[in-house]
Amino acid sequence: MKISCLQENLYRGLQIASHICGRERGLPILSTLLIKTENGLIHLNATNLEIGIHCTIRGRVEEEGMVAIDAKVFTDYVGFLPKEKIEISVSPEHQISVTCQGYATRIRGISPDDFPILPSFEKKAVFVCHAEDMRKGLQSTSIAVTINESRPEISGLLFQYSKEKQILSLVGTDAYRLAEKHIPIKIQEGEAEDFSCILPLRTVQELLRILGGESQQHDVVICVNENQILFLYENIELISKIIQGQYPDYTQIIPAQFQTKVLLDTSECIKAVKASSLFSRSELQDIHLSIQPKIEGRGDVHIRAENTTIGRHEVVLEGEVKGNENTVALNYRYMLDGLMQSSEEKISIEIIDSNNPCIIRPVGRDDYMYLIMPIRE
Repeated sequence: MKISCLQENLYRGLQIASHICGRERGLPILSTLLIKTENGLIHLNATNLEIGIHCTIRGRVEEEGMVAIDAKVFTDYVGFLPKEKIEISVSPEHQISVTCQGYATRIRGISPDDFPILPSFEKKAVFVCHAEDMRKGLQSTSIAVTINESRPEISGLLFQYSKEKQILSLVGTDAYRLAEKHIPIKIQEGEAEDFSCILPLRTVQELLRILGGESQQHDVVICVNENQILFLYENIELISKIIQGQYPDYTQIIPAQFQTKVLLDTSECIKAVKASSLFSRSELQDIHLSIQPKIEGRGDVHIRAENTTIGRHEVVLEGEVKGNENTVALNYRYMLDGLMQSSEEKISIEIIDSNNPCIIRPVGRDDYMYLIMPIRE
C-alpha cells in the first residue's frame, strides 16, 4: 500500500476512529485501526465489538492495500507531525513507513486478516435530521443517564419515533431524574412505522464527539433495525448495537397537574442555585425552594441551604407565581443540569408538593422537559 494525504485530514479521521479502540488483553486486535484503500479512497476502520466507526478521508492512492496499526501510537504520532503532506507506504511484512517534511519513522503494523469485519446493515428505512438538532438532543438528555448494571434498559437513551408527528423523542433517566427532548425528523427512503430503541451511553458519547461542539449545518442520516443503529454524518459512519430490553413507561411518572408554577429568569436562577450549593450538605447535596405567592400573579422564591459545618444561606428571587404556597427539597446538581440546558431567558418550575416530581421547562418551548425527584426528609 502506498498513499499520501494532508496531516489535518488524517489526524481528524484518526481522532474520530481511534477513540473507541481499547486495550483488551484477550483481543489485542481491538487496539488497532484498519487502514484500507478501495476505489481510490482511504478508509479508517475501528471497532470494540459494540461500536464500529468507518471514516473516509481524502488523499492520493498510488498502491492499494490494507494494514492494521496500533491506534494510540499512530494517532499520537500523526498529531505531532507538521501540517503538511504525509506519505505512507506499507511493505509486504506490514512495516509502515511514514514521512512528513523532516519527520520519518517506521512503525510495526499487524496483519489485517484478524481485524473484525464491520457488520453489514440492512436499510429498511432511512431517516434524516439536522445535525445541530441531534447534537442538542443528545446533549440535553444524556445528562440524566448513568451506567446501571442492574437495570441495563436505562443505561442508554430511548429513541422513540412517531410517524404521525414526524418527531424523534430522546429520553434519558437514572431513576432520580428524567430528560425528554423532541427533535424533527423526516423519512428519506423506504417505508417507516413507529419505532423505539435504546442507544447505549457510550454510543451517545461517541456520536456527540463526531458532531462536535460547534453549530453544525449538515444532516445526520439514521437507519435502525432490530439489533443495530447506523448514523451517517459527512464522511463518517457509526454503527452500534442497541440495548435489548423494554424501556420503562416513563410517561406514567410525569405529573398531569401542579399545585404551583413559577417563572424565573434563567440566569438569575442558575446563579442562585450555584450560590446556595456552597452551603448544601455534602451527603445530600440539597437545596430548599419555598414559593410564596403575592398579589397580581407575582411572588417570591426563597432558595436556601444549610450546613452545620459551614453556615446558612438564603436568596430570594422574584418571579411570576401561579397556584399555592409550596416547598420542595432538590439535589442542586440535578437542578443545575436541567437549568443549564435552557437557552431561553425564562424558566418554568412546576411543583405538586415535597413528595412528588418537580418539572423544569424552558418558557416558550415545548420540546424539552426535565423532571427531578425531590429529596424526602
